[in-house]
Amino acid sequence: MEHSVNWAEQRGAINNPAVNQMNREELETHNIHVHSFYEATAINPTNHSVQFVNVVDGATESFNYDKLIIATGAHAFNLPIAGNDLDNVATLRHGKQHQLMATVKQANIKNIVVVGAGYIGMMVSDQLSQFGKKVTIVDINDRPLSTYLDADFTDILNNHMREKQIAFIPNTKVDSFSGNDHDQVTAVQTNHGVFDADLVVVSAGTRPNTDWIGGELTINERGYIVTDDYSKTSNKDIFAIGDSTEILYNPTHQRMNISLASNAERQARVAVRNLFEQTKPIHGVQGSSGLQLFGELFASTGLNTLTAGRSGIDVESTYVEQVNAMPGFSKEPAQTVRFKLFYAPKSHKILGAAIMSTANETQQINIISVAIQMEMTLEQLADADLFFQPKLTNLWNVINVAAMRALNN
Repeated sequence: MEHSVNWAEQRGAINNPAVNQMNREELETHNIHVHSFYEATAINPTNHSVQFVNVVDGATESFNYDKLIIATGAHAFNLPIAGNDLDNVATLRHGKQHQLMATVKQANIKNIVVVGAGYIGMMVSDQLSQFGKKVTIVDINDRPLSTYLDADFTDILNNHMREKQIAFIPNTKVDSFSGNDHDQVTAVQTNHGVFDADLVVVSAGTRPNTDWIGGELTINERGYIVTDDYSKTSNKDIFAIGDSTEILYNPTHQRMNISLASNAERQARVAVRNLFEQTKPIHGVQGSSGLQLFGELFASTGLNTLTAGRSGIDVESTYVEQVNAMPGFSKEPAQTVRFKLFYAPKSHKILGAAIMSTANETQQINIISVAIQMEMTLEQLADADLFFQPKLTNLWNVINVAAMRALNN
């Protein structure tokens, strides 16, 4: 039997290579039929059908399925406060980056406030600082990227922000946005004062696109579609992947939402493998991710001090700085690699790590990701066979060194 796939896309560009690895024509050759600009509005599991509305002309249509995979993703969280509908209060979802950059370049845009210091908020702040604007970041946490990095790393980023004259206002809650007679934003009201704003970029997290499902599938209290280790929902013929779901998080052995494209792809592979017979479950993830900001390249995986505390998990850590060049062997300038390792104090199981350098050492975080998944200990990591070659590496890898130091402590 030949299986045809109807892919209803809400608003994205189908030929964007950063999102899709095949263009429309290539998809068609694989019997994948693309229906652009359709938004799902209802599902009928009894009739095995999904209802859609065309967002261009308002026409409705229904598609039937034998097996269904839901990948409706998430939308940017719009703060439920006064003024959130003012002009120049923007989010970065659904391809609005070009529109935002056009606004930024306008001469009358002098003061920009970024709400939220996660990955998106920090990336956009880095870019905005290059336009000669006054950039202010406000965040409810005490440091930027707090769910990814400990203070050992964020202190370095704070120094870079001061050099670029980006103001970071921690522990700050936004109360409202103020506007002028033309309904254009002019200021951000917070518990720590008022900040002038000709443009506000809100990066305060996301919410899953699951309201359209109604009561046809099991949705948890956080709004995510409940799935099992095979990406199957509460209906045997319906699977769900991506930002509208939660995934097994190995460091805590709990399911949680980790909005990464890599996780969505893993879930997709699991769903397809198990469409007709449940044989190959997902093995869980560690939330591995990385970024480049202000000339620093960093990556993290698993738990850190903040996320371990939120999960009620006791962790200890060790922090190491190592010069990644060997004097007399390498012509490359010496660069410092900063590495922090998190582990369980009693069992010594590896629970997380972060790495940062102006050199690209980010791939090393993959070692820790695998170590967490395989439940390795400090003893195993300290003696792990990580290669050494003069002119290429240090005698002892920074990961070995961190594990040895933790054991010595």
